Amino acid sequence: MKVVAIILLACVSCIAGLWVGDEFSHTDGRPGCQLPVEFEQKWRNNFDNVRYWVCTANGAVSYICPIEYLFSFERQCCIRWNFWVWTPPFDPPTQG
Repeated sequence: MKVVAIILLACVSCIAGLWVGDEFSHTDGRPGCQLPVEFEQKWRNNFDNVRYWVCTANGAVSYICPIEYLFSFERQCCIRWNFWVWTPPFDPPTQG
């Protein structure tokens, strides 16, 4: 029984160590398309790793990566899922 308790405590500690509270976005990451910087790059969809946002004159448009690909904000393109690395989500300068 002690071993189970120790393993459970270790798991809880690891999960607590990963939790960063409210230091990251809890929105879908849709840009408001109000600033030049928002038109200069693609924005990740914080709720769906296969989707990303692109600002147009009519507002943000959602695009989908091909099958087995995920969007990488750092590379500004869709990459194969096995090369993709999770990073904490964040919001663009303005919200859509």
